[in-house]
Amino acid sequence: MTHQDVASQQLAAGADDTASIRRYMGLEWSPRVNWCAGFVAWCLLTAGYASPAAGAPRRGARALIRWLAGEAGWVIAPPAINPDLSVLRPGDVVCWKRVRIGWQCHVAIIEQVSPSGVVTIGGNESGSIRRIWLPPSGFTSRLHGLYGVVRPRKVVS
Repeated sequence: MTHQDVASQQLAAGADDTASIRRYMGLEWSPRVNWCAGFVAWCLLTAGYASPAAGAPRRGARALIRWLAGEAGWVIAPPAINPDLSVLRPGDVVCWKRVRIGWQCHVAIIEQVSPSGVVTIGGNESGSIRRIWLPPSGFTSRLHGLYGVVRPRKVVS
């Protein structure tokens, strides 16, 4: 099972605030908690991929993507603004800068890539787990721009 499969199962179950994700994040749950990084990290861990076991990297988008890049290397390194879609693959973890808050980012798992755009699954997408389609223009219009992309590695046991 891949981390995309775990994310899809959570999406299908409507499990926006499961006890497992809350425990993994180690945060008191409320609608105001920014939990996109916790969701992605939990999906990776559940599927056997490299994922932070504790601390800040699983709580913040940029911290998570930097941690993953340290484990597997960057596919697209910051500061990236406009990605070439041809380098993206399903399973990549993508981190975007938000429009209104310059320092804040959002992180999601790429589910599909085509010339017409990218489909991601992420947590805290308007407060829930959602599948989002972004056309190429959506990389800069929906969110301010790409911060970076990593390709997580499976943990060898």
